[in-house]
Amino acid sequence: MEFKVPLEKHRNYPVDLFNFLSRRMHEMSMEYGKWPDCLKFNGRLGEELFDVIKDQGWDFDKFKMSVKSNNPLNQLIIEYRDPIKMKTQVSIDGKTPSLRGSSMNEITAKGIISDQDASKIAAASISNSFNLEKDIRPSVKIKLSR
Repeated sequence: MEFKVPLEKHRNYPVDLFNFLSRRMHEMSMEYGKWPDCLKFNGRLGEELFDVIKDQGWDFDKFKMSVKSNNPLNQLIIEYRDPIKMKTQVSIDGKTPSLRGSSMNEITAKGIISDQDASKIAAASISNSFNLEKDIRPSVKIKLSR
């Protein structure tokens, strides 16, 4: 992803910058369920973008913002300060045999059941899914160019 930072900024350039930033942040909020809260401006062009934001007087008080103008990479990084906990339910695909259809409801076993029926009952009652939890630190790195 790339964003142009021209030498001579036209009158609507701050609006273009705001639209670009808000679009990227909205995409991240939709994907991760939380708005990003950290902006990093790297390089000479990153410092120029930071100055545009300051000049416009935009309220970014809830964001941690940093500028590293001596960084050789001209980029803007949108990220989260704290890791995000992602929970995913994972199912292990496997065929489980059943006695009748996929339900054991209202089935009564009278007498001694066979080994085959016992294995079908056990397979139908074992859960083949689990929750996977992990901490992630998503970020979007945007190359800045002239």
